[in-house]
Amino acid sequence: MLLHYLKVAIRQLLKYQVQNLISIVGLGVCLLCFSVCLYVGRFILTTDHCFENRNRIAEVQLEKEDGTPYGYAHIPLVHQLAGQLPAGVEAVAFVDLSLRDYTLSLASGEELPFQKLFTLEADSNYQRVFGAEVLAGSWETAAHTPNAVVLTEHFAKRLFPHPSEAIGQRLLLTNGKDFGQDQWKEEMGNVAYTVQAVVKDLPVNTTLSQMNPVDLLTLNDVVGALHACREAYNILSGQLYALLRPGFTPQQLAREFQRQNLKIPFGPQECPVTAIPFGQLFWQNTTFGIFAAIALTLGTLILLVGLLNFFSFACGSYLNRLREYALRRVSGSRARQLLGLLFTQAVLTVVLAFLVAGCLTEVWVPRLYIPLGDFKLEVDSGELLGQCAQYLAGILLLTLVICAATVAYACRIPIQTGIRGTGSIRRGGKHIVRNALLAVQFFACWVFVTLATALYLQTETITSALFNTLSRQQKEEILSIPLRYSFMSAADKQALVGRMKQHAGVEDCLLAERTYGNGMWMTSLAVDDEKGEQQRFDVNLMNVAPNFFPFMNLDLRQGRTMRDSTEIVIDTRLARHISQLTGKEAGNVLLHPWNDPPFNVCGVVDQLTTNAYTQKGRWEETKGLYYEYTRFDEDLGHCYLKCRPGQTDAVRRHVVAVLTEVLPSSIPIKVNTFQQDLEESCQTESSLQGLVLFFAIVCVVITLLGVYAAITLDTERRRKEVAIRKVNGAGRRQIFLLFARTYGWLLAGTAAVAFPLLYIALRESQGSYVVFFNFGPLFWLCIFLSVALATTLTVVFRITKIARLNPAEAIKTE
Repeated sequence: MLLHYLKVAIRQLLKYQVQNLISIVGLGVCLLCFSVCLYVGRFILTTDHCFENRNRIAEVQLEKEDGTPYGYAHIPLVHQLAGQLPAGVEAVAFVDLSLRDYTLSLASGEELPFQKLFTLEADSNYQRVFGAEVLAGSWETAAHTPNAVVLTEHFAKRLFPHPSEAIGQRLLLTNGKDFGQDQWKEEMGNVAYTVQAVVKDLPVNTTLSQMNPVDLLTLNDVVGALHACREAYNILSGQLYALLRPGFTPQQLAREFQRQNLKIPFGPQECPVTAIPFGQLFWQNTTFGIFAAIALTLGTLILLVGLLNFFSFACGSYLNRLREYALRRVSGSRARQLLGLLFTQAVLTVVLAFLVAGCLTEVWVPRLYIPLGDFKLEVDSGELLGQCAQYLAGILLLTLVICAATVAYACRIPIQTGIRGTGSIRRGGKHIVRNALLAVQFFACWVFVTLATALYLQTETITSALFNTLSRQQKEEILSIPLRYSFMSAADKQALVGRMKQHAGVEDCLLAERTYGNGMWMTSLAVDDEKGEQQRFDVNLMNVAPNFFPFMNLDLRQGRTMRDSTEIVIDTRLARHISQLTGKEAGNVLLHPWNDPPFNVCGVVDQLTTNAYTQKGRWEETKGLYYEYTRFDEDLGHCYLKCRPGQTDAVRRHVVAVLTEVLPSSIPIKVNTFQQDLEESCQTESSLQGLVLFFAIVCVVITLLGVYAAITLDTERRRKEVAIRKVNGAGRRQIFLLFARTYGWLLAGTAAVAFPLLYIALRESQGSYVVFFNFGPLFWLCIFLSVALATTLTVVFRITKIARLNPAEAIKTE
């Protein structure tokens, strides 16, 4: 019997080859896209699930006056609780994440520097609270050794063939956490650490690492926050966690702190101590939860498109076979046999779609990286296929339900009606279900096309608005070279810059502390107002070299550029604010920073857009921007080279050659253009636009193929009707309107529903950006016309075939 079912199923698949190919490929692609989206969603939603004790861990925090936690640990409180555990607590652990530079000294005498390693400072209770699988060495030894280092597996393998070879190796810390590089080296020197253990990699999706891959852990760190801030009552750093006894909750611990009336001096006041559930602050203060919701929504929509296309064609194909079902019922077949017949065909189709998804996974997924904050998620092909198989089981179950409903409908129709065919079935509402499915597909199309277009336009808007005094071509002619190498002295960096700018294609060189893509600080200034009272306000600050203004094509409105560190240049917004407070021109007042001599305003320039995003409660409260004179003789961290027209590639090759010669093999060479730096500053938009564009193309193509398949089924069923209409004088226009009118209503109706919802979503998103693209009537009209044109071409292409049909041949076939 099964062999018979397979034979009939294969015969049906070959009968409608194009339509079945559309269904299989469409479902396979949508299943893959759905799996990728859910991979991201599951990755985020399983944050901290790697910790067996996660339900017994509480975060210990100081409370503000409004009852909200500060968000960081108070170091003296860490030592206090470690000495005397509160009731219901088994252990407390402190962790602090930082970026550090280390140099590895090999036995051969070679020194390998490593930049920006994610370092987790921890205490000896870390393993008890969070657990850590030791692969080599001893955690106990590390817990009792000063300046001990515990490497993670991936970083140990980066250094040595086997993890055990890392034990006993020495690392030198070459940058300080709370000091400038040169000042820190002068006061502390290069602090040495000894590798005492190697542990299994900590999963990236943890709140401890803020979704970053941890490279190593330090214990008993002499320059760490736990030691350096032991008596500092006005400093918060890291996080403090408490491992609770079974059955004891964070709420009970908070009440225990209240009962003890435990308060800690912090600044001018005493703050009460409280406890909150593990991870609560992470979800409140980050956008990962929103990102997971968006990923799950987009994934559901794209799978819905594929399923609706598949089931729309499948149901149409099944109902077109009502005459066959009726004849089988006459020959003795029952509902069970009919269900087996249809379900076998459906299973074969779904399995083929899964194979398509598997092939695409092997080809596409290895090159897929999804940005999550500062981390790019690399999708594991094997795990993704495993998740695809899970979703496949759900699709098969849904397919069984659809097949059972079809069989129930076929068995309810009288045999004589079924033998006469679908033409004898009541026509009113015959395509309601199919058209409803197409309407949902078109709705998803509007969502994906609008999002893809919006992301593209917003990325272009941001990169054009940032440093708007430069054109896009000029930004692409400026090379951006990072120089924050802690293993190099300031003199060596200056010499390196001198070699790089010797190329004839270099027009100018600009030194900086860091990339100007995020080179702005927030500080405050004070000024005497009209009543003689000092008014302090928040401002943004940029440390710039003397040639910053001509390099960035930033013209002075008034005055001149700075000559020394006592002078500053301000933008027009800050100038207006100063004039409002003092009633004087900005150049005639003194501005007072914190604990430094006052500044003289020597010039005013136009506003320069240096930040693309608004951060509520921070950036929008600043009153403007001022530029402070800096020569970067010591604190040099970045270099920009302006190239002559047509010389960018040649200068880049020269710079890469110089860096390759000077830098150690452990330091990756990165030479961007200024335009690429700005695109990285809006990395989420620029990275997501490619992914969402792919989803949009898939959604539109599958929907159009669904329209094509639907028209094909219609024309196959109504060949005789079309032939009779042609005999009666109907032309191609009348035949086109006969089939196309429905799709016009579907386009207009779904757009009328989707566009207002998408408009509201864009309006809500607009508040998160300093600049936003124009999504006026032309934006929506272009989107509608693009999808409508593609749909019209699909409909015209298919109906042209039926319009050419010879009426005599059609009637003869009937």
